[in-house]
Amino acid sequence: MSKLLKRLHRLETRLTDSHGLVPHSEKWFNYWGEKVNRFLAGEKDVDLRGISLEFIDALMATGKEAADNDESRFQATFDS
Repeated sequence: MSKLLKRLHRLETRLTDSHGLVPHSEKWFNYWGEKVNRFLAGEKDVDLRGISLEFIDALMATGKEAADNDESRFQATFDS
């Protein structure tokens, strides 16, 4: 049984980031989103070390999706 628990622990560490969060989970998005928002708001002591490319990619995809939705709404109102 202890071998199984050790293997499970190793697997769990592979499935989490350096902060112990599971990538693409709600907690993961909230954690990094809050840090990025604080950084963009101009806070000086925001530590972004450990931010993953996965989060940046997800952030970019979310931003592009939002921009596409805004653009389509803008286009619809502009055409009217």
